[in-house]
Amino acid sequence: MVAAPSARGISIRLDRHWPWLLPALALWLWTSLAAVVLVLAWHRFGPWDANVRPFDSDDAIILLMANADRLSPFHLYYFGQDRYGGWPFLLAQLLHRLTGQWWSAESMHILLSAWRALGLLPLVALLPRFRLLLATTYLASLYLDPLVVASLARLGQPYSWQLVTLLIAWWLLRQGGTALGRARQRRALGFLAAAAGVSLLATWISTVSVPLLVLAAGGELARAVVTVGERTARQLTRLALALLSPVVFGFAGERVLHAWYTTTSLATFGTDFTTPTTLDLDRLGSNAGTLWAVAQQTPWWVTAPLASILAGSALVFLGQQAFALRTPSGRPPMDAAIGCLVLTGWGWAAFAVSAAATWVRLNRFDERYIVLSLIAWPLALTFGLVLLLDRQRFTTSLLPRLGAVGLLILVLVAFPAPGGANRYVGALEAAQHLAHQAPGAVLLGGYWGTYVFTALVPSAGLVPVVRQGEYDRTPWTRAALTQADRVLVSFWLTPPFGPPHGPQPPPVIVEQQQVLALDGPPEAVAGYRFASYRNLSRISWPARVLPALDHLDLCDDEMDVTLLVAPTTALTLVIWTEVPAFARVPTLVVTLPEASAPSSPPRVRFLSSPEASLATIERPGQPFSALRLTVHPGGRLTATDRPTDLCPATRFVAARGTLQLP
Repeated sequence: MVAAPSARGISIRLDRHWPWLLPALALWLWTSLAAVVLVLAWHRFGPWDANVRPFDSDDAIILLMANADRLSPFHLYYFGQDRYGGWPFLLAQLLHRLTGQWWSAESMHILLSAWRALGLLPLVALLPRFRLLLATTYLASLYLDPLVVASLARLGQPYSWQLVTLLIAWWLLRQGGTALGRARQRRALGFLAAAAGVSLLATWISTVSVPLLVLAAGGELARAVVTVGERTARQLTRLALALLSPVVFGFAGERVLHAWYTTTSLATFGTDFTTPTTLDLDRLGSNAGTLWAVAQQTPWWVTAPLASILAGSALVFLGQQAFALRTPSGRPPMDAAIGCLVLTGWGWAAFAVSAAATWVRLNRFDERYIVLSLIAWPLALTFGLVLLLDRQRFTTSLLPRLGAVGLLILVLVAFPAPGGANRYVGALEAAQHLAHQAPGAVLLGGYWGTYVFTALVPSAGLVPVVRQGEYDRTPWTRAALTQADRVLVSFWLTPPFGPPHGPQPPPVIVEQQQVLALDGPPEAVAGYRFASYRNLSRISWPARVLPALDHLDLCDDEMDVTLLVAPTTALTLVIWTEVPAFARVPTLVVTLPEASAPSSPPRVRFLSSPEASLATIERPGQPFSALRLTVHPGGRLTATDRPTDLCPATRFVAARGTLQLP
């Protein structure tokens, strides 16, 4: 009988006759599992899923930028904010114009997911022998922690764009430094020129990239010095300048773009939209402590001290190599040491900038400010472990791949479950309803109640107009309100217009000197409430004031104004006053100057803007052509009641007939 071959014999034969087979199978298995991870990430971290913060106006701005039909220096940055570069959305706008396709939240999510996946390529190229292990750590750090992915997957945040751009710039610096070390000047020039362009993109998307790029250039300088050997001081200086020149170019280029943006914004809109770059140096310790407490809410915080310890080991290793204290260990451990140092530096540099920046404290230390740190530290730990394992000769060509497959299986097991539908579904339903009912209409509301709806159905052409007193990221749309006969009003997160679920919206709203009168009952769609308003300022009746005034001054006790109109039997006067909410406003009396005037003339008591008051005069069968406006004797202001900084500026619009409000 012939004995059956043992499993060990089969393994030996496979390894001897087909040495490529097992590594290839491991690679195939890892690739299949990674594809599953990426598909799950697309499905479970979309704008529709509760794993991600609900889609809001901050996210909507990038859709407005990508679908814009105009181009100006204002589009160089995220609308109304100079700390967030707009080059991804300029490219998206170019595709929109070339193809005619509108960007939706879903398609932008696909683009952002693909961009994050693209970050695998430059990362694994930094340490090819352990590429599967690095790629697994990258996917785990992106998608396993709810706090990280909740910020990273948001459409309106820059961190995905910034992270991948930084990795590409680092890889280009690596290629440029390697070419310089081998005296391949033309090749080095090409890679360094490309690194300069990508550094510009990284700095443009966020100036926090500058110290991170400096660390990457410093790491590549150390790598070039250690691997090539002794150099003169002049050669080292030239090498350092060559590797730092892309970073300098990126910073200088971004400053030029920023100056263009601010000067154009100031000339066009009267403000430069710059964010104060003040530092919280006196609160640095307490800020760092608060941010560290936020980091400890994630499982990745433990990688920070571990990566720092391994970075110290990597520094010792590089020192031994540089001073020839031991035989050079080859490229993999060298690259692992550089990767550990650079990524640990990235994590702490991004953390330090967030702790020092005033705007982070003002935004209540949101976890999004440490997202880069929480991704960089696990990657640094992986580089550091590779350095230790490789120096101990514990690795083979197959073992890292099998380890990566096992880790990726654990990533799939620990992958977050679907979070269920979030507010995005209802917002999309409401936006589609508005687009169907009133395409091209003006939507007036607060910051959080306008952009979120107008961006979700871009083909409908809804125009967002943010009410006065709230941050306006599209100031050029203000003129649309004065040109609109009818206006849609959003009550979502707009307290001055009434509660979002209240029983009755205000009958009259005054906004930007336009008087809007309710034109029908409000509608509720998926929990959002809207109402249609007529713009009375567009249909107001011509009126002449004697004496000629553009507004009424109720501080004048002797005020006596006559309003001349065409003969009518009924007239409604919409009157509002621009005063602070705390100011005491007198009572205005509206009478007919004729002897037959009513004995009980209407009295108008004002509310603070944006609400208005109505005064209706009717005289059936007896047309009149004038109204008299005076201050009621019992409602005059005393010296102590008068506003100290201004007198109430009262304005009005006359509408023919009796104004019927719902």
